[in-house]
Amino acid sequence: MRKHGITDGLENERLCIFTLHYQFFREVIFSVEKNGTFVVLFDKRSPVFRCRAGEKEGGLLPFLLSYLPDSIKAKVVSLSMQELVAQIETRPAHHDWIFEFKRKYGMD
Repeated sequence: MRKHGITDGLENERLCIFTLHYQFFREVIFSVEKNGTFVVLFDKRSPVFRCRAGEKEGGLLPFLLSYLPDSIKAKVVSLSMQELVAQIETRPAHHDWIFEFKRKYGMD
């Protein structure tokens, strides 16, 4: 994490961000080291990862991203389950299972 600048500026923090969110940072760094993109898959019905209050975006994802350098933020994307399902439904090859997936996650 030091190598990628994630620990820069954390010395004055009252609480260690890694105490509760270590796994997020660990997986982001793994994807960066593999020259990949880290995808956060979330459910739009839950405000935990992404929510909006007027013009202000809140939730856990914007909070965690605030600790990442811009070069790494650019490699983190989010996708809602609803957006994923909408794309899968456009592909006939997946029509044999997408109904069950939607039902399992209460999207039918």
